[in-house]
Amino acid sequence: MTMPAMAYHGLAGRFVEALHQSTEAPREFRLAAFLTVVGALIGRQAWVTYSRPTYPNLFTLLLGATASARKSTVMAFALDLMTSVVERTQAKVKPLYGLASVEGLAAAMKDGDSPDPYRIVVIEDELKSLLRKAQQKGVSNLIPRLTELFNCGRNFEVNTKTEKAVIKNPFACIVSASTPAWFAESIGESEISGGFLNRWTMFLGKTETLIPFPLQPDAATWEGIAEDLRCAVQQAHGDYPLTQEAREVFTEFYQALRGAGTDDGLRAEATARTDLHAIKFALLFAVLDRKSRIEVDDVSRGIALATFNREVALSVIATAGLSRIGAMEQRLIAALKTGRLSTREAMRKLHLSAEELDRISRSLERVGEIGITTETTPAGHRRVFLEVV
Repeated sequence: MTMPAMAYHGLAGRFVEALHQSTEAPREFRLAAFLTVVGALIGRQAWVTYSRPTYPNLFTLLLGATASARKSTVMAFALDLMTSVVERTQAKVKPLYGLASVEGLAAAMKDGDSPDPYRIVVIEDELKSLLRKAQQKGVSNLIPRLTELFNCGRNFEVNTKTEKAVIKNPFACIVSASTPAWFAESIGESEISGGFLNRWTMFLGKTETLIPFPLQPDAATWEGIAEDLRCAVQQAHGDYPLTQEAREVFTEFYQALRGAGTDDGLRAEATARTDLHAIKFALLFAVLDRKSRIEVDDVSRGIALATFNREVALSVIATAGLSRIGAMEQRLIAALKTGRLSTREAMRKLHLSAEELDRISRSLERVGEIGITTETTPAGHRRVFLEVV
């Protein structure tokens, strides 16, 4: 799969090119980082009515080889650009490095007694860390609340032990990264079928040029991009309608996407918001070109980019659930080699839910790898034990 050339248009293309001697990060990652921070700078001041107001907040996942793809470096450049525009506009946008809890996210959004919250760009270096964190006691609500936050509802309510925080008109973007292998190990059916995964736009890339001595971006070029981005963002306002021609192009795309013979099951779940991503990208391209509506070229770019994201998602989720189950099976067998465990002990030791443990233990029992026995204690309590056969 190849990133469509039309996506490197205008300011987006200028940003990508400005970094060609500054980072080994793939062009795909440079584009993804740029569009994410542009969405944060626009916030809720521009939208598309697509059943409901649809804002340009992106959950962006960069998929590439560890370190060599320079995922963190490219995001740092994008945040530098964002900071430059914030300083020129006083926009209430800021980064949040690492997501520890929903309460921490709400606190970062809050600006004292001001009714206008901060727009947040969450930087989570590794998706695997985020998913593991969400399995910990006390933060199990992290994934459901992020899933909810993607929708940009009117309020984001978080109850703490001492008070209830209510963030009005919340807006958050997320940028995270992973390798295809780690992604396959980390993501499971619950994240796919629960709708968390299909909110992400996925960018797959690999380093094509080695740069032994990276250079700073050209100062004049960087200044020009920052100033033009400031103008574009400040001009963005209100509902962006699609022209009749753009609506016709999108209708054809949508009918093909939802037509007969399309994906089903987990593949369909993982890509269920491809049309929504196309709308968001179309809005971003229209704003960057300082338009007040979405035209054919904008929606065409949005569709091309969303289709690329869909192809990436399908390529990596094909084995994701199976890989994660396989990894859990191996961990369970390794744990049982030291002696039998009760299901309660196994869940605690392996950080599995009762449903996950039951699924993998029954699978291993069917192929004769482990045995499952039930015992009753003198007090009449029923306990289930697992052991290697």
